Amino acid sequence: MRGAKAGRFRWPMTSTCSGTEHEFRLDTVILSEASEPPTGGSAGSVRAVTSLTDEEVLGLAELQMLPAQGRRLSALLQKQQAQELSVPERTELVALMQVYQEGLWRKAQALHEAVRRGLRTPLEP
Repeated sequence: MRGAKAGRFRWPMTSTCSGTEHEFRLDTVILSEASEPPTGGSAGSVRAVTSLTDEEVLGLAELQMLPAQGRRLSALLQKQQAQELSVPERTELVALMQVYQEGLWRKAQALHEAVRRGLRTPLEP
């Protein structure tokens, strides 16, 4: 389980955002062989959620954005409300939103797989 951390599962891939000094880590576990994350992931660098162990599926279902990324995303969104962002800041915001959306997609697919396997009960409506 490469890249796993205590209680949280991360399969990191470094992705840099040009024009900024920040580096982003993307989770590279794709959630279903038949589906793609919102931005269209690269199937060659990811594992289908159906091929993961029960422990990995449950860990992925608890996936969270890295704390530093979450703080930076919040700061950029707040700044955007108050004033116009610079080009590097807008580029960084777009990259962070992509990380967030892909993580949310993976988490949703892992939750679906966990319910399908009987590892979790369905979420209430």
